[in-house]
Amino acid sequence: MEGRSKSELERLKNALSIKDERVLLMVARMDPIKAHDVAIKALSRVKQDVKLVIVGDGSFSSSAKGGLAHSKGASWRASLEKLAKELHVEDRVVFTGYLGKRELEAAYALSSVVLLTSKIEGFGITVLEAWVTKNL
Repeated sequence: MEGRSKSELERLKNALSIKDERVLLMVARMDPIKAHDVAIKALSRVKQDVKLVIVGDGSFSSSAKGGLAHSKGASWRASLEKLAKELHVEDRVVFTGYLGKRELEAAYALSSVVLLTSKIEGFGITVLEAWVTKNL
C-alpha cells in the first residue's frame, strides 16, 4: 500500500468526525457472518476514547444496483445501528459504506487496531491488508 499524505489522512479524519480518538477498524461486507455485532459489543466495554470505523456495504462492489446480499446487508446494518444505540455507543461507531482504494488505504493508516470478528473466514484479506500497514 502506498504511503498516505497528511492531507489525505486529515480529509478522512474530518469526514469520519475523528478528533483524537484511537481508531478500531473493521473492513467487511455487511453480513451477519462477519459478526460486526461482536465489535460493537466489545466497544461498549471500552472506556477510552476509541471510535469503531466499519467499512463495507452489503455487496462485493460499490454498484448502485447492489450486488451480492445487498438487501440483507442493508437490514444487517440497520440492526447494527440499533445495537449501537441500545449500548449507547452510536456516537463512537462510524459506518462508511464502500470506500475506494485510496480512502481504504487512508483508513488503514488511521487505525490503531484492525479487527476481524468473522464467524467463518475462508481467507481474510483484511488480515493481509492490516499486516501490510502494520496494524494487526
